Amino acid sequence: MRVLPKLMIAPNGATRTKDDHPAIPITENEIVKCAIECADAGADGIHFHLRDHNGKHILDSERCAKFISRLRKAVPSMIIQATSESAGIYSPSEQINFVKNCGADFVSVGLREIERLKNENEIRAAYHAFRDLGIWVQHILYDNTDFERLIDYNARGIIPEIETVLFVCGRYNVKQNSTLDDLLPFLQVLGKSTLAFDWAVCAFGKGESAALKEAQSRGGKIRVGFENSIWNSDGTIAASNVLRVKSLMT
Repeated sequence: MRVLPKLMIAPNGATRTKDDHPAIPITENEIVKCAIECADAGADGIHFHLRDHNGKHILDSERCAKFISRLRKAVPSMIIQATSESAGIYSPSEQINFVKNCGADFVSVGLREIERLKNENEIRAAYHAFRDLGIWVQHILYDNTDFERLIDYNARGIIPEIETVLFVCGRYNVKQNSTLDDLLPFLQVLGKSTLAFDWAVCAFGKGESAALKEAQSRGGKIRVGFENSIWNSDGTIAASNVLRVKSLMT
């Protein structure tokens, strides 16, 4: 089983802009600079979103492959993860084609987004193709029912070996503010499962720090950064992604 980075930086996401925070890295140069700073601060992984010339989220497999090659040279100590997020723009088929051709050996895939296919045979074909291509999938889960469906898909052979998951806290809360109550249902299902896989947590809003510290205390990995939260633990606006990394180094 491949192992997740202990602390992955997610510096930009699909939607935030300089209007949300001037330190959001939008261009490739900015993402590389942020990656280097965060690696120096102790982050051992990066999850990135590429943007087009207008700053909009884009899934471009050729561009992604070139950028991953650049990142590998800039931050050789980091595990690099590409996103396959649709952001309301891409269809499941477009996402699947991107994953197959983007040059990444580690990709985050939202279970709910692939489930838009509706046909379990198509879902099976997608995940088995990822496995056959040697692509390491981190399954994005938004609640414990997502988690239970993932386990069921695995039991029925629709999704092959589950290596890593990401528990997302607070995405659908009021104002997208997470609390520890968002994490506990995931942990309850995790405690009942007999499967062996690595897990991490990310959390939206002002509750990010509390959720991530709880995950660390329970042996989980964490994903931190301006994709999900621009706040420090005391509710103040964080100055940069690198300072968020430093605040959670243990």
